[in-house]
Amino acid sequence: MPTHAWANRVCSSVLCVLLLMTVLSACTASGGGGSPPTTIWIVDDISVSTCPLSGEEVERDCTVRAPTDQAPGERLPVIVLLHGFGGTPGGERASGGWDDAVVANRFVLVTPGGQHDGWNAGGCCGLAQSLGIDDVGYLAWLISWVRGLPIVDPGRVGLVGFSNGGMMADLFACLRPDLIATVASLAGPLMAGCPGGPGVPLLQMHGTADEVVPFHGGLSPTFPLISPEFPDIPTMTAQMAADAGCAGDPVVATTGDITSTRWDACPAGRAVELAELTGWFHVWPHTVDVDATQLVLQHAGIVAPTPTPET
Repeated sequence: MPTHAWANRVCSSVLCVLLLMTVLSACTASGGGGSPPTTIWIVDDISVSTCPLSGEEVERDCTVRAPTDQAPGERLPVIVLLHGFGGTPGGERASGGWDDAVVANRFVLVTPGGQHDGWNAGGCCGLAQSLGIDDVGYLAWLISWVRGLPIVDPGRVGLVGFSNGGMMADLFACLRPDLIATVASLAGPLMAGCPGGPGVPLLQMHGTADEVVPFHGGLSPTFPLISPEFPDIPTMTAQMAADAGCAGDPVVATTGDITSTRWDACPAGRAVELAELTGWFHVWPHTVDVDATQLVLQHAGIVAPTPTPET
């Protein structure tokens, strides 16, 4: 079906009408320069709407996606997904099969875009970093708006990112944990200080064969001339656990290509986990054997975790 054929379909579901009315009222009440979404449509059992405009000099690509069969008054958990440097929201959704996951697992997916194809995550990346774009401020504004929608559970917002988006997610969890319930990062280490550790449960995932952000740190083998110095992933994650106040030794378990190192004895349930993806490169795994999307949804409590034997 041509893109314009489904993009111009009239949304007649109760959910779409409810979402449109909510967005209009939320933007009017915010007083922060936001504008209502310009389009609402349905595709593949998903209601899709654009996010309100942020009032920034460069506006961002951003959509909200939800199951069409959501009942009036029903509140669903939320995943906010951040793309990597040079990526797009649409590309990130496709790589992890996120649209299918929205329908199968019943949650709301928000996919904002970074300015200049990236995010200012402190020590990385691109023009967003060099120009000092306030991405923490933007995400705080966006997530606050999302939490105000009556179709979502404001206490179950998970922030997720890949590569530069993962770096941004880690930084946000350090600076604004009040707005999210969980954080997950794939191939994106923390690139800034975080003295108190992440303020919410953290899942840090990384391929051991990553050729862009090396698992054991140093310059990027792929982009050595423009690369920042990346941290060693196991050392960084252990430090984040220590900064969060986690006590004792972590529990280590291996299932197939995934080795989990998890610190559970942390204040206020702020568990920290490193998932080593053996042999995986700088990609979003979405296969039968290794599915990062399912790992994220398990971490966020949207789907039940798969028991792993201790080794």
